[in-house]
Amino acid sequence: MRNSWPVWILLVAVVGCADEQATEEKDVLDTHVQAVQQLQRLEAGYVPAAETEMTYQAYRQAQVPSVIDTLNPVVGKGTPGQQVATNRQLAQLYASQARAQLREAMEVGTRLSSRSAVLVATFDRLRTAAAAANRADVDMSQTIRQFQDGLADRERAVASLQAQVDELTQRITAREAEMARLQAQAEQAVARAVELRSDAFIESGEQQLKLYEEALTLERRASTAQAQRQTISAQVDIWKSERQVVQGNLDLAIEARDRFQELFDQARARQRDNQAAYDAAIESRDAVIGELESRLDDLQRQFTEQVQARMDDAMQRLEKGTTLLEDATGKASGPIRDDVHADLLALQLDKLYLIDNYLSVLRGYGSNVLLVATTGEADFAQRQQFANTAARLVDLHDSLVAEGGSILDAARQTAGELAGEQEIIEANALIDGYAERIGSSAVTVTAADDDAS
Repeated sequence: MRNSWPVWILLVAVVGCADEQATEEKDVLDTHVQAVQQLQRLEAGYVPAAETEMTYQAYRQAQVPSVIDTLNPVVGKGTPGQQVATNRQLAQLYASQARAQLREAMEVGTRLSSRSAVLVATFDRLRTAAAAANRADVDMSQTIRQFQDGLADRERAVASLQAQVDELTQRITAREAEMARLQAQAEQAVARAVELRSDAFIESGEQQLKLYEEALTLERRASTAQAQRQTISAQVDIWKSERQVVQGNLDLAIEARDRFQELFDQARARQRDNQAAYDAAIESRDAVIGELESRLDDLQRQFTEQVQARMDDAMQRLEKGTTLLEDATGKASGPIRDDVHADLLALQLDKLYLIDNYLSVLRGYGSNVLLVATTGEADFAQRQQFANTAARLVDLHDSLVAEGGSILDAARQTAGELAGEQEIIEANALIDGYAERIGSSAVTVTAADDDAS
């Protein structure tokens, strides 16, 4: 707060010499004296013992409303000089309150911009979880059905070939048994023929002839059995060759079936793994969405309650001060009028400083909210909430830029009323700096990576 007590002391002396019969002027004078005393206590440089838990700045700001309450009843009362003095002092008090509110808002706003970067990091985690869910969201059902159908075909092929092998084996076994029977029959016939021929050797005549004929019959019977056996043996060899071919096909069919079984099992295992990965990714995604929403709610609450409310309050106090000083310019004259213009320009520059800082917070915080609302492939139900919040922040930003333009015009006009040329040059340099920063301000997405890691 700029020290204006010499003005107050001079005012007290001047008014003291005036007509003390004017009750209103005396009331104003008494009020000014009381306000000076209050201000002197504020500037004592220490905190009373009863308020030691407060910082000096906090203590001063806590007492400012009492000074304002003291002066408010005499606004517009007394002589023009008294009215100007009242307005100037109240304007300085309002400016002091506004600067205190701005400091507190910027402390929160600076943290808010940093913390909103965590919002973006959380959103990156969401995009990672969503990408994992997309990768795992692979339906293997059709592939599994194809393997299942192929496996069934190969099972049927194996069964058919196995039946052929079994049938050939049964034929071969039966024929080999027949061959063994014929072989035994032939051997028995030959052995009996040998015995008969041996008996015929010692016989003669009709008996010998009879024995030879019986032996010959048995030998022919043995030859027939051997011929039958050879025929059967040839057929068995054919069947064995056929069985060998079928067995080879059966071995290949079994191998193909086992391979399809392996592929079928792998497909089902992959389906289970995909489902487990998808469920885990969705669970992670939903958890991050909840965290993201909670972070936005917390940040927006801090912004609304601790930044926006304080910024708005500070601007309202600066507006009150501006109105008072604009009123004072019409009542002041001479050097006092020049001082009033300087005070007015100081408040207008305070307003520009507030808007410049306010826009800085909105760019940092708003850009991060806008990034979450507009970038990336990951979609989620709360995206509209982010979009709505970003839209409100952008609208607020743009309205401040427009308001800043009006204040810049007013500040340039006030600067032109300053008494000294150098003061005008310096004031315009400050105004031009604000004009450049405010005019180029925008809430944009400055960095975005659309590919989720």
